[in-house]
Amino acid sequence: MDDEDDEDDDDEEEDVPQLVRGGTRQPTQPSLRVQPPRRKRPPPCGTSSHRRH
Repeated sequence: MDDEDDEDDDDEEEDVPQLVRGGTRQPTQPSLRVQPPRRKRPPPCGTSSHRRH
């Protein structure tokens, strides 16, 4: 149990101590990585590109 706590502490401080402390480390990482690429991809490659051209 000590080993797991040590590893979580390191990841939590480097990633998101506030979000990770609540137990949302898995949903937070994928959500943040999927939100930026998914929101920027549709507008520039979906409507912005079509409307600008």
